Amino acid sequence: MEREAQLTPELIKAASDRFSLDIVFILDLPAAGIREIKNLEGCVNLLHLNLSNNRISRIKGLEACVELTYIDLSYNQISKIEGLRACVKLEKLELQGNRINNMNGISELQPLAKLRHLSFQNYDFSDPNIICAEAGYRDAILGLLTGLRSLDGHRKHLPMLERGELSKYEINVNVGKVHLDTKPWINGDRVFGEMPRIDDTELKNLIKECKFMLSSGDEILKRVK
Repeated sequence: MEREAQLTPELIKAASDRFSLDIVFILDLPAAGIREIKNLEGCVNLLHLNLSNNRISRIKGLEACVELTYIDLSYNQISKIEGLRACVKLEKLELQGNRINNMNGISELQPLAKLRHLSFQNYDFSDPNIICAEAGYRDAILGLLTGLRSLDGHRKHLPMLERGELSKYEINVNVGKVHLDTKPWINGDRVFGEMPRIDDTELKNLIKECKFMLSSGDEILKRVK
């Protein structure tokens, strides 16, 4: 039986380890079987929202979340862009793995002047929305949302790698998905708790990956010149 949960005030407080909704800054509830975004009216200071890998079909219930800078609604069942106009501080929006099928809703994002990073598919072109197959998709999005710095992980002013080139550069598309536990940073009376610990091997692998990415980036810049 598939997991299913209602986004209740109690679940929000439990998931964020907070006793009151107005001190919830980060809410991570991926793969919880959530069908509807609701009960966020009290989360007036929410900065980071991750509801990826759920069963959400509509973007709504965010009117009070005016402080949001990051929203991840990837891998849901969303077919339309809506309900985001109040999120005026939004900087990054992830929508890959959904069912968005036309460009009509892009205008919903135009008032979001701080939006810099938007994804309708992954960096390696996997898990695209239907609109990603439309002719001139990238140019159309960048033309409408002139403040974007990257679309689908590809920088606006750098040449975009084609699908076949990704294997050549052996780029790990998950390198940006590393998530550190935020709870130790805000812990009771202390603003900063203990630093999150990373296994030495994992840290070395991350450093190695970063060096490789920088090396690959140098190759790309040489091609630009």
